[in-house]
Amino acid sequence: YINRVHNDASQGHTVESAGVTQFPNYRVIEKKQAVTLRCDPISGHASLYWYRRAVGKEIKFLVYFLRKDKQDDSGMPNERFSAERTEGTFSTLKVQHSELEDSGVYFCASSQDTVLQSHSLPV
Repeated sequence: YINRVHNDASQGHTVESAGVTQFPNYRVIEKKQAVTLRCDPISGHASLYWYRRAVGKEIKFLVYFLRKDKQDDSGMPNERFSAERTEGTFSTLKVQHSELEDSGVYFCASSQDTVLQSHSLPV
């Protein structure tokens, strides 16, 4: 389930689709300001993901949580970006001292637990 924060000044406050909620739905800030984005996943979904599509670029993975534990943050651009998930519920994505290259569309997605598959090789 993917949702997004977007730049539509005609919209009000919250973007909601398929049960995933993000706040705010758009944010305009000045350079060097901090910004915090929030994602409320679908109730019961243990996995939560953040993605970013920078202006003129493809969508990129940022970070993945399983419940409250950060599993993979290999996509976080630099030390100015941080993410956390409180008690396996909502998640926040924070950007400190924002720069122009941080502009883009930030997506949040959630899913139920997935089972890792193991494959047996014939002997």
